[in-house]
Amino acid sequence: MEYHKTKDIIHVQELLGYKSIENTMLYISIENALLQQSNDEYHCKTALRIFQLLDELNRKLGLTVVLVEHRLDLASRYASRLIVMNQGRIVLDGDPATLFHHRLEESRTSSHY
Repeated sequence: MEYHKTKDIIHVQELLGYKSIENTMLYISIENALLQQSNDEYHCKTALRIFQLLDELNRKLGLTVVLVEHRLDLASRYASRLIVMNQGRIVLDGDPATLFHHRLEESRTSSHY
């Protein structure tokens, strides 16, 4: 949250080692989005904006993003890989489309009417 403290774009750029001011502005956008959340509420718009910014960082800079998120519907829109844990153990690992298709098929075959 360096920009929030200093309001100095050049300082943040140098601190992070970014060569491009565009990359620094992406960082600042993420920082601002994080700070817009209220004390007890995590607004869906803010979460969506953060995911969009992280996706942009991934595409433009080739950065790998590792994120802990409880909303699988949102995470699955942007992730190329999901690791789902339950009580500290990995229960699913793979690309979202395959994982959810597999779980849907599994639930259909195990349902007893």
